[in-house]
Amino acid sequence: MTIQATLLAGADVFGTVEIKAKKCSLTYGLSPCTASLNDAQACFKTRNVLNDCQDIPNYNETNVSYFFCDEKNTEVIDGFRPLLKNVSIAPSKLPARGGLANVSKVKFTFIDEPDTDTDLDDNILDRSYIARENGTFWGKFKARNSFIQGQEIVYSVTFYQSNGTLSKLNQRYQIESISWPNKNGEVTITAKDPLNLTDALNAKCPPVSRVKLYSALPVGTNHLFLDSVVGIKSPDNLTILRIGDELMEVDGSTYAPQPDGSIKLNFTANGRGILGTTHAAHEVGATVQEVARFDALSINASLAKIFNSYTDVASIQLDTGGWAAQVSAWRSSSFLTNYISEPTDIKTLISQICDQNQIMIWYDPQTSKIKLKAVAPELGTLKSYTDANDIFDLQVAEDDTLRLNSVSMYLNPRSWIGGNKPSDFQDVAVSLDTLYYDLYGSPKERNLYSRWISSTPVALSTTGVLINRFRASPFRIRFKMPYDNFPQTRLMTGDNFRLETRQFQNATGSSYVPEFICVSTKYDKDMTLNVEAVSYSYFGGNNGPIGATSFDGQDYSTYIAANPNAGGILAWISQADGTMLNGDDSYYIT
Repeated sequence: MTIQATLLAGADVFGTVEIKAKKCSLTYGLSPCTASLNDAQACFKTRNVLNDCQDIPNYNETNVSYFFCDEKNTEVIDGFRPLLKNVSIAPSKLPARGGLANVSKVKFTFIDEPDTDTDLDDNILDRSYIARENGTFWGKFKARNSFIQGQEIVYSVTFYQSNGTLSKLNQRYQIESISWPNKNGEVTITAKDPLNLTDALNAKCPPVSRVKLYSALPVGTNHLFLDSVVGIKSPDNLTILRIGDELMEVDGSTYAPQPDGSIKLNFTANGRGILGTTHAAHEVGATVQEVARFDALSINASLAKIFNSYTDVASIQLDTGGWAAQVSAWRSSSFLTNYISEPTDIKTLISQICDQNQIMIWYDPQTSKIKLKAVAPELGTLKSYTDANDIFDLQVAEDDTLRLNSVSMYLNPRSWIGGNKPSDFQDVAVSLDTLYYDLYGSPKERNLYSRWISSTPVALSTTGVLINRFRASPFRIRFKMPYDNFPQTRLMTGDNFRLETRQFQNATGSSYVPEFICVSTKYDKDMTLNVEAVSYSYFGGNNGPIGATSFDGQDYSTYIAANPNAGGILAWISQADGTMLNGDDSYYIT
């Protein structure tokens, strides 16, 4: 269903909500549905706690949508119930130092009132009551759609731009809960992004084991008899198991008859006491925990494995193509290895990967995709704005809480069931700020404990990124943007951009134009865009990968003169005084 191409009279912004639900596609009592009106009453074609489906084996699920518009509308678009009272959105926000974004949360408030059951009850003609005189819309909706959690809800805003162009913004979330009507006759639907649903469901990697040893496992014995394979994801493939404080690699499985007549699973251990653990004896009934195994996988492959194997997040919501492009461009040398033997929150594991590799992950409600971006300067032409023409209500502050002067990453654990303190690791990579370490008078240090990264150069890349970004207190800015020329000029979470304002000055009073990363965006009811961003580099300047001394047979001055927007394609070697031949700022190695 689509909204007509004009807004209601006098309206600048028109908001609608679409709720996607499940319903049986069959016609009641018509084959293959075997139900009959003799069974009491016709069903509501949904699965619910009332169990009103009278032919569950033939239930054939399909998708349906219900549409709502603002309660204040005097002219109602056909098919839209005017029950929407308010929408409150708390957008996701990226950590300034890289990492997993906090989740976006949305609260929809609806009014509840009597309803004709049009498009809600396909069997309304078989009822013995008048729908509008029997209950209310949300009361009946909840009773008929008991299992609505996780279904998609879409908030759409249609609005006019100043040039008269009609634009539409869609934001997609997943339903968490629907309240019962309060004393004012209002119903609240809370919705969150898929990353939050993963956390709310307490997804674990690896899953908590319910498998036990069926017989004792002495020292030197390589045959394991298990009472079940529930929780063993790949019993026929080479895998690692944990029993007590011992890790062992096992291969293959056979079903072995036992003296009591039962059939149990038999594993063969190829190695016991591996990965820094001790070979030991184990008693009957000891828990057998499968280990989540990551063997030198790329960042994007590791994340895909976590989401696809250990969460309910639909694979279609993973922007795997975008992930691969970012990793290839900026983190191609990072290959992750880990052996996770204690069930761990998915949120924790993803945060570790993000933090230790300086990447950002967030949910984009406009594309309904989980996005990934490396913390890195933007190559090529950046979006550029000024406080005179593009933004308003600019607030600028230095965030000293983000400053870092020493970053250490401990890597290569002595044991894969060990703790997280320096003595638990074999190696350490350290990056220091020698320029401002003492001048600030309050040096700030940070330690990272990595069970993912085994390469010291890769670890130094991460610690170096953090030091280069935060050796001085970065700028944190907030401002607003009108929706003129939407969407061409709008910023989105994760975007890099430059901002020119007199508030950014060097020691001479001259202005410079720093680069920022947009960490959060939120639209007001009037479609004003609220932006929060953190500077990528306090010092300004250019960024880019190291290039040759010439490009296409041209030196820097000649090439830049002919291609003024291409400065970020390659980094060029500067003169001894730190400037380029034409006076441009020198480049930073990334």
